[in-house]
Amino acid sequence: MVVVIRISTSLESNLRLDVPEITPTLVQITGGGDDVREHMFDKVVTASDVGKLNRLVVPNQFAEKYFPLDVAANEKGLLLNFEDRGGKLWNFRYSYSNNSQSYIMTMGWSAFVRDHHLATGDTVSFYRAGTRLFIDCRVRGQILAPVTQAVMPASASPALK
Repeated sequence: MVVVIRISTSLESNLRLDVPEITPTLVQITGGGDDVREHMFDKVVTASDVGKLNRLVVPNQFAEKYFPLDVAANEKGLLLNFEDRGGKLWNFRYSYSNNSQSYIMTMGWSAFVRDHHLATGDTVSFYRAGTRLFIDCRVRGQILAPVTQAVMPASASPALK
């Protein structure tokens, strides 16, 4: 059994794109060992993110904050390794596209879309714990963790003090 505790602020929006500074959300997952993960960002996927282009556009503000890339030195980009909630590892090529002037995840992304049955409007969430990266997704309108989700201010959590 996995219990997810999501500590959140009232300033968060669904897209989280128009909020200049977002206080990190910590998610504690228990059941298979204690692991505290920092919520980096969510991305509501668009038709082009799940379509024939086979790539996810990472919003610039999050790309530059969480996955900084020296565009001049890394023409082909980096290989980022993520773990999903089932423990499966996903490798995505992460690079900067000069054509679209955006940061993208390509190689491996279309398999993730297929395996998780992603569609326009679904949300992909990115987390980290130390040097490990995690990815999760939920169907449009689905709550992160039905029944077991608890929202509380960070100051109320003894584990975060």
